Amino acid sequence: MNVSTNMMYQQLTDAMSNSSTTLTTLQGEVASGLNYNTPSDAPTSMGQILTISAKISALTESQNTTKTVNSSLGAQATALQSAQGVITRLNAIAIQGQDGSLASTDRAALAAEVTQLKGTLLDIANSQNPTGQYVFGGTNTANPPYVQDALSQSVSYVGASAPLRVQVSPTSYEDSSITGPSVFQVSNGNGANVDMFKVLDNLNAALTNNDQAGMATAEQNIKQLSDNVSVSMSEVGAAQNRMSDITASNTELTTQTQQVLSNVQDLDYATALANLQKQQVLLQASETLVSQLSKLSLLNEMK
Repeated sequence: MNVSTNMMYQQLTDAMSNSSTTLTTLQGEVASGLNYNTPSDAPTSMGQILTISAKISALTESQNTTKTVNSSLGAQATALQSAQGVITRLNAIAIQGQDGSLASTDRAALAAEVTQLKGTLLDIANSQNPTGQYVFGGTNTANPPYVQDALSQSVSYVGASAPLRVQVSPTSYEDSSITGPSVFQVSNGNGANVDMFKVLDNLNAALTNNDQAGMATAEQNIKQLSDNVSVSMSEVGAAQNRMSDITASNTELTTQTQQVLSNVQDLDYATALANLQKQQVLLQASETLVSQLSKLSLLNEMK
């Protein structure tokens, strides 16, 4: 093979190798549907893809968090509505008990009902969201916030003092679990706070002993509880509205970001298939020329 033939052969071999490499790359792109499959394909574009993908992941995490917060808020709203119904009945009992003409047996029946309603409120105060978290325990969501002593039947709050706050967007935080005392506690008028279960114990004792003053005090405390629950229901409703707004905003932003990512990384199949066909033709042509050149060189050597 003379010098000119050797150079031509080398050039054709290099062209065939390049076409083969390009063909393999195009086949990978068509198979994956992506413009780039490895950082080396296009470092600048891959860096952009990674940045956009990280943003989408953060938005997805925010959406999952808002769903969890909404779940807790929904459980709180349901519990507060139930509590308000029980408190309304307790207020009626406190008023009825102050009727001086009421027989002792009737007051005893009312006291027994108070005991039953206390149990109902204990269940409500220990409400859980669908994932099993206690919604009135503040940051302590793993354990019941209210426990009842087996002997004295007194109830104590053992939850956390701080509400559970979670990040629902890059710049926004929300309470997903409020504390029981912020809802179920009232002031006794002397600067001290009284838990609702103590209020019910006092009402029970006042009914049993026909203590009119005690029943009147219980009535006032129960009205405070009702006000607390109403305020808490409004706060939860406002939080649910904020979660809806954040969810809508995150959804729109996710859609926009996914479109940007698609523009950068998704393959233009029409162009890619045309390029693939072109490379296949070039490779076949190169292979044919190399084969013919090899045969020609062999004939020359035989002469």
